[in-house]
Amino acid sequence: MPTKKPIVQVVLDEETLKKLDEIATNEGRTRSNIAAYIIRKYIDDYEAAKNKESLISQNTESKHKIS
Repeated sequence: MPTKKPIVQVVLDEETLKKLDEIATNEGRTRSNIAAYIIRKYIDDYEAAKNKESLISQNTESKHKIS
């Protein structure tokens, strides 16, 4: 069944493609599914790191205002 989700194409070198396929096979997922999972995981980690940086920055600013 065709998907209504946006489609993204990437260009990979042979070694990266082999590793992606190996991971997909080991996880029981399709190439597309594992690629989408990896991208989502990266975005989640990126946003968590940015939020952490923001909280640290806000905390530092608050300490300077109290002093």
